[in-house]
Formats: sequence, structure tokens, C-alpha cells
Amino acid sequence: MARVVVTEEEADKIDEEWSIANGIHDVYLGEKQSKDSEKQEKEIIHRKLLDRFGKEPSKGDIEWSFLNIKLVDAMKRGDWSELGLIYRKQAIFLDKAGHDSTRVRQESVNALKKAMQSVLLDYQKSGVLDKVEILACDDSCPLCIHLNGKVYSISQALKENPLPVENCTGGYGYCRCCYLPVV
Repeated sequence: MARVVVTEEEADKIDEEWSIANGIHDVYLGEKQSKDSEKQEKEIIHRKLLDRFGKEPSKGDIEWSFLNIKLVDAMKRGDWSELGLIYRKQAIFLDKAGHDSTRVRQESVNALKKAMQSVLLDYQKSGVLDKVEILACDDSCPLCIHLNGKVYSISQALKENPLPVENCTGGYGYCRCCYLPVV
């Protein structure tokens, strides 16, 4: 297989053509719009930090500021799932920078537990479901694999709150398990 070097613009064009060929052009456009919006937000943050400190901000400063702005927004909206994901991104950022991420990882788990509880409460309110099954990924940690396929009544899952798995050591460093409705 030959390797070809392309510019970023050419790579974007290839990705778009691939998405059209595979019938997912709308997904591609949504992701592109999201990336463009994020890039614009980071440019604004860059200018504000430059004005504030009078020197060029590091990429890390820009990224950390961006994540904090997103965090506050998710808090204001009460979006526990988004909050958990942003805390997770912050933890990964801290890990890469060689800092302790323990507290931020715990905040991620706490927020994602509330998000999972919300899902369970929605299932319960539907009046249609009374059980859920845990689905783990193929490369999940032993704790998650142990829960894979386990069926809980919704009230039992709300009481025991098994997801996300607190000490998950999965391939990505966090629990990716989810509840599936049992119909």
C-alpha cells in the first residue's frame, strides 16, 4: 500500500468525498461545523489571553481556558453528561502535562453518575421499561467485563448506581459502559 502526503485542505476534501460516498455527508458537515466553531472560539480566547497578559499564550493555556468556558456552560445548563465529558478532557489534559488529575477524574465520575441516574429516571418515567442491561466494550477493564450483560431492575440500578464504574482501567482510562433498555 502506497502512502501519499496531502495537505490539510486536501485531507478535508478526501474526508468529505468519503462521507458522500458512504451516505454520511450530513454527519461530516455537522462535525465540520463543530470543529470550525471550536476553532473560532479558541481564536477569541487566544486574543483575550494575549490582551490580558501582553504575551503569546501557550496552546495549553488556550485549551485549558476553552475547557473551563465549556465547563461553566454545561454547569449552567445542568448537562451532567457534557459536564462529565469536559471533566474527563481536563483530566486527560492534566495527565499529559504531568499533573495530578485525581480530583478532576472524580468530578467526571460524579457528573457521569448523575447523567446515568437521569437516564434511568427517564426510563422509569416512561412506564414502559422496568429493567436495564449493562453493555461493556470489547476492550473494557475486568471490572466492566464482569458487569457486561448484567440485568438490573431500574430501581436496583438507581440504588446501586453501578455506572460509570468508579475504578475502571479501560483502554481509554475511563468507563464507557452504558445501560441498554430491556424490553
